[in-house]
This record gives sequence, structure tokens and C-alpha cells, in this order.
Amino acid sequence: MNNEDKEFWEWAAPKLRREYGHTDMTPEEIEAFLDTVEDEELPPHHIEHILESIRADAVPHWEPEPDFLVIDELHDTDVEEEVYQLNRNKGQEDEETLRRIEELRRKALDNEEDSDTMADGPEQAGESS
Repeated sequence: MNNEDKEFWEWAAPKLRREYGHTDMTPEEIEAFLDTVEDEELPPHHIEHILESIRADAVPHWEPEPDFLVIDELHDTDVEEEVYQLNRNKGQEDEETLRRIEELRRKALDNEEDSDTMADGPEQAGESS
């Protein structure tokens, strides 16, 4: 269907629905209707238009919309279990962790003292000369 046909049907369909009191068809009704309709060849000018757009590489890009119905719903129990895992020992002190933190704090302080003494060294050497 070319753009002119599409624009016509976008304009005409609501008016026809209002006139005849029709609503959108269900997928089952569409299938039943399409089974009753006989195949019809495209007019030659439509075929030429399609071929020209393919040759000119002017085929419009179309990406299907994602189908979110396939995604499983997130259940409260799943989230609740993950929260329990994250906070399983909340409020309890872990001796190993506290020991490691203290060790790293001492190491950082030692490194800081070493860098201070190294910084003092060249200044003292300058004063001696």
C-alpha cells in the first residue's frame, strides 16, 4: 500500500466505523475475514514502485516493537529473597571484616608516615648544603 492509500484509509476508516457502528476486529475475526477474501494481484504500478524503492535502496527501515508479554513478571517473593540475602547479617558485626578494616587502616597510616619522612628527607639535605 502506498502513502496515498494509507492516508486515505486513515481518513476514511474512522468515518466508516462511525457510520456503520463497527469497532476494531479481534484477531480471530481478522483471521476469519482474511480466509474468506481471495488473493488479488498487486497492480503493476505498485509492483514497479516497490522495485524502484528496492533498487534505490529507499526501503524504509522497520523495527518491530518489543513484546513485553514474554517477560516474566517480577514476583514479590523474588525481591524479598534478594533483600534477605543482602541484609542477612545487618546489625551484626563481622569479626573478620573488622580485623581487615583495622589492618588496612594501619597500613594506610604507615604509608602516610613513610611518605612524610621521605618528603622531609630532601629538605633536610638542602639545609645541610
